[in-house]
Amino acid sequence: MPLDARRPSQTRAYQLLLAIIGVATPIAGVLTWEYPIPYNPMAPRLVIGAVCLGLLAWTLSPGRAGHARVALAVGAYLNFAWFLYASSRNGFTNDDVTGLITCACVPPATVRRPWELALTVVFSIVGLALIGVRVEHPEFPIGMALLLFLALDLGLGGAMIARERAEDRLYEANQQLEERVAQRTREAIRASRAKSAFLANMSHELRTPLNAIIGYAELLEEECEDEGIALPTDDLGHIRSSAGHLLRLIDDVLDLSRIEADELELVMRPLEVGPVVASALVAARCVASEQRALTLDVPEGLQVVADEGRLRQVLVNLLSNADAYTPAGAITVRAYRRSGQVTVEVQDTGSGIAPDVLPHIFDRFAQGDGSATRTHGGMGLGLAVSRELVERMGGQLVARSEVGSGSTFAVHLSAP
Repeated sequence: MPLDARRPSQTRAYQLLLAIIGVATPIAGVLTWEYPIPYNPMAPRLVIGAVCLGLLAWTLSPGRAGHARVALAVGAYLNFAWFLYASSRNGFTNDDVTGLITCACVPPATVRRPWELALTVVFSIVGLALIGVRVEHPEFPIGMALLLFLALDLGLGGAMIARERAEDRLYEANQQLEERVAQRTREAIRASRAKSAFLANMSHELRTPLNAIIGYAELLEEECEDEGIALPTDDLGHIRSSAGHLLRLIDDVLDLSRIEADELELVMRPLEVGPVVASALVAARCVASEQRALTLDVPEGLQVVADEGRLRQVLVNLLSNADAYTPAGAITVRAYRRSGQVTVEVQDTGSGIAPDVLPHIFDRFAQGDGSATRTHGGMGLGLAVSRELVERMGGQLVARSEVGSGSTFAVHLSAP
């Protein structure tokens, strides 16, 4: 993370440490040569060198801190130059070389480009050459010190340049990866929109002949009844029922494509729950029989805020499922208001849903189990579309079930 992006308190502390180094170094030097006091030059050199190394570790943390690196490099060069001068005054002892090594580690560690490394090498050569000219009999060999400093400069500086190049390559690779991901995302969005448009067009094309089949089957039934012609009306009923089932499947696909394309239009208004439930029962052909009871518990005058057509569609899907999975037993439809919310429940005493399947029943193309798909048909879109519609109307569709005891689907919507 760049130093500029860190907390302001950290940046101020960094600047304060640099200021302390810049002020304390010359003061320590003046006190050393102007006043005859016992003084060991190793102590301040090691302390300041340690501070510089600490700043170096801070500066070289992940990310790029350009301004901080430049400031550290300038401070390190000044300290190195000052200690070179101090060593020349002190006779270039073994202790001087030990202290200089600490300071000499910082400048090459701040380089990022080859020309910066070359500058560091020239700086070390010139500094040691001046010591060789100034000190007649150095305690530590100048040539040995030069080789030591050059090894530090070239080794550490070369490693830092390699690190910088690796970071640049990594940055470029990340940029290319982000561009590819963005391109793939755009392509996926275009493909999804094209798929949705295809499904919408296909659904419209299929609805036209199906509506004609249903209409002609109903017309033929009415004409046969009016004229007293004995025709297999049961077969005509099967034609009408099968065509209606296929039409509902196509409507689910069409609604799914509209939802994905964000083109679903809703007309939200207060409406009475009772008539919507009654019309949904008729559309789902969910009726009582000798093997199955049908109970309605919907208070008269209970209102909800919803789109009437979409609410009817949701209830038709729920009632169709209850009708298909409850050949014997009971189906109950109840509605009630509680805490500013209206709930419409469809409860059945069918086979129920397994606990491992229940969390996925609202997924697209999901079925209770494979055998149910073959027995009852369907594409697994009814519940997925119903949940999307309820959520678009600002509500929730939840399910509770127990194997062997049946299932309950509850639609929660706002009350007016």
